[in-house]
Amino acid sequence: MGAVGKLVYRRAPSPPPGADLVNAEKLELVGVQLVGEVGETGFEVPRLSLRFDGKGILVRNAEGAVVSHIAWVNLRRLRVAARRKKRAAERTELEIESDRTRHRFVVPNVDPSVLCISLRAVSARYARTGLVEDGTKSLLRIR
Repeated sequence: MGAVGKLVYRRAPSPPPGADLVNAEKLELVGVQLVGEVGETGFEVPRLSLRFDGKGILVRNAEGAVVSHIAWVNLRRLRVAARRKKRAAERTELEIESDRTRHRFVVPNVDPSVLCISLRAVSARYARTGLVEDGTKSLLRIR
């Protein structure tokens, strides 16, 4: 009698979303909205773009002009969150905090976990001390 065996096929574990971005050199988010409040009145600034590269973060308006620049050394925190307003679809928000200010952006059509992985990859390349997770998967803070 011959040996009886059973072949077991195992798939390699799937990489997490955005794993192919670990060597990212730049990240550009388009169609982004700045949201905030002045007093009790909310406001939105649509059609912005955010570019994360070796220079830091560039915020551009719809015409392409640079509106703001935050160097990596001035960055304190990046926070990615999925939020849902009453009777509205879930949206991805990105909060950027520097040593001078804090801004909140709505990033359309982006999965929060993929955005977080992308930001971690780009910041690991350029931030001198690096960004680290701070208690939650969605919060990155300067060491």
